[in-house]
Amino acid sequence: MWRSYPRERPFQLRNNQAAFPALIERLKALSPKCIVLEASGGYEMAVAASLAAASLPVVVVNPRNVREFAKARDDSPRRIA
Repeated sequence: MWRSYPRERPFQLRNNQAAFPALIERLKALSPKCIVLEASGGYEMAVAASLAAASLPVVVVNPRNVREFAKARDDSPRRIA
């Protein structure tokens, strides 16, 4: 699932080369400062490469680091209700 804050509702695309152009078009229209993908066993690599090739600012993060950061800030998803 892809989510862009604050302007858009969540949307879904398949994780394959055929779907990437629609994602790229949609993201370019938003002019993002940074696109963050969570590392998920390599499934993120193809989309990350496609976004980077389209000159979009993409970064792949370790989910453990994100979780630890949220804990440090004390605003993890469980605490934001």
